[in-house]
Amino acid sequence: MARPATCSVVRREQKRGTRFALRVTYQGVRHFIALGTTWEGWNEQRVERERALVATLLERGEWTPPRPATPQATADPTPQPDEQDTFAVFASRFYAARCKRMDSEKSKQALRWRLGAAIGHIGDLPVGSVDAAAIDDMVTALLTERDEIETAAAMGAPLMQTVYVPSAGRTYQRRRKGLSNSSINKVVSAVRMVLEDARRRQIIANQPVDRHSMVRPEPPNRSSLQVKQIQAVLCAAATAEREQRGLDWEDVLAIRESHEPHTRLAARYRVSDTLIRKIRRRELWVDQPARRRNDVPRHAIWAVLIGTGVRIDELCGLREGEHVNLHARRVSITRDITKTNAGERVIPMLPFVHDALIAHYERHPPHPGRRVFETRNGTPQTPDNVRTHVVDKIVSIANANGSPIPRCTPHTLRRTFASILAEIGIPPRRAMYLLGHTDAKFTMSVYQQVLDLSHDGLSTLEAVLGCDIDEAFSVLAGRHAGRQRATSL
Repeated sequence: MARPATCSVVRREQKRGTRFALRVTYQGVRHFIALGTTWEGWNEQRVERERALVATLLERGEWTPPRPATPQATADPTPQPDEQDTFAVFASRFYAARCKRMDSEKSKQALRWRLGAAIGHIGDLPVGSVDAAAIDDMVTALLTERDEIETAAAMGAPLMQTVYVPSAGRTYQRRRKGLSNSSINKVVSAVRMVLEDARRRQIIANQPVDRHSMVRPEPPNRSSLQVKQIQAVLCAAATAEREQRGLDWEDVLAIRESHEPHTRLAARYRVSDTLIRKIRRRELWVDQPARRRNDVPRHAIWAVLIGTGVRIDELCGLREGEHVNLHARRVSITRDITKTNAGERVIPMLPFVHDALIAHYERHPPHPGRRVFETRNGTPQTPDNVRTHVVDKIVSIANANGSPIPRCTPHTLRRTFASILAEIGIPPRRAMYLLGHTDAKFTMSVYQQVLDLSHDGLSTLEAVLGCDIDEAFSVLAGRHAGRQRATSL
């Protein structure tokens, strides 16, 4: 007598997830039916529905065993669109394989974002159905979406999106941003990489993306600061840091010895009367000073960004003793905090950078192995933190003080350093080294801008640097002061 018909679920764990199948025993013969994987959308509920359906057919005697595929000698080796993976599935496999060849986490995130933008428009299409028309439709949709976002913002009703923060376990609303032409071209290039991989694997016959799929990119806006603007932001940073600086031990002792009312002391020291009460009750400032919320270094960060040209990631990774040496007056960028091998370099300190770091260490004593720039809680600074609370904040203060700066990012300050190198006569290859580049032409054409040194511009630049032009050349060129400066680039 044949065994009773049964149907059970088979699960196989793999690196990317779980693969599901059904094990069916019918008329004494065991059959396996492949279902799918978790990255293809299969889950336990869907698998259970499929198992229940097969079990019902077995109970009714209506189930038919699958027929084994018979290969045809003349079959087309290229799978038909109905038999192919969708672009979303194939792109996820491509991304997983590509990540193993990529060292930079930032490059992985960039590729993930570009593929995600493409999947939102062509992800459901089979790989073989992604043709030139589908690419054009995707580009048109991205351009239309950008126009809608800009129109809504101009009407005072900006479109919003919900963002989830995994580390905090919460969501928040932020304005949607349309993609620029350059970003759209990067999305198209990512699609071309995926389709080229599909062509190499003989899944598709031709790769349809060409130059006609691209849009004309906007002219690059490579901002840099002029001499007056450099002076303005450094003054604004020093003023803001001084105003936000908290109390010191002399202030605390004076508060505890004073018989004046809490409110009068609060107005004098520009703090809250609640803080005055806590200090007098010795709830604060007992063993160690209590820092104010906005008491974070600003001037030293601006000085290092302008005077050394380090990248924002490199700035946040600087550690005392390992990267910053005040005695030798140099900043060493090692491989662990820079993105390329060419980024390893030693940058001499100009006098104003050295003075700013000394003042920073007086307020925040260094500890070997710890980050040079930390938050008030002692955690390492992050690029987003520096952009928002240091760079953007100081630019807004400088603008309010009458020094208009239309656009400024941490990379603006890197280009400003490159422009200073050009103005004081540093040779191109030396400038390339100090910026961590591999091509001197790239440094000159993309990074170095012209500084306006007319009228009192030269004397202002020397005042900012803390030395004259010849001494600045001697420091940054690593030569003796008596050597001849380069007169042209």
